[in-house]
Amino acid sequence: MRGEWRLAVSGGGITGKMDPVPASQDIRSVFGPDSTYAEYLNGKLTLTSTFRLATRPAYQGVPAMTVLLTKSYNSPSGQAYYRVQYVTELTPNKLYLTTGTGCAINSEYVRVQAASPATAP
Repeated sequence: MRGEWRLAVSGGGITGKMDPVPASQDIRSVFGPDSTYAEYLNGKLTLTSTFRLATRPAYQGVPAMTVLLTKSYNSPSGQAYYRVQYVTELTPNKLYLTTGTGCAINSEYVRVQAASPATAP
């Protein structure tokens, strides 16, 4: 999961409709090796925080899943809380997340490949 991911598709909610993210909205999440987390919108840093992974059921009576907890201070009082998203699938190049509750919000991320090192001619 470590590395840089670009939001490619999002949606869900009441309609369940999933839509590609417009090219004009380059939304990226970066998970650092030291549990640091950063969000970017069109190249501009919008959030720095921390993250952690845990395992727990999304609903009572279902098997435990990996849950992504990103620390946020985006509350009316500025008090810290963890944003909860369940990892429904993780491959080397795709990351699928859901809020896992009633009108769940779903996200599909694609891994941003690091630039290849320059090679001598």
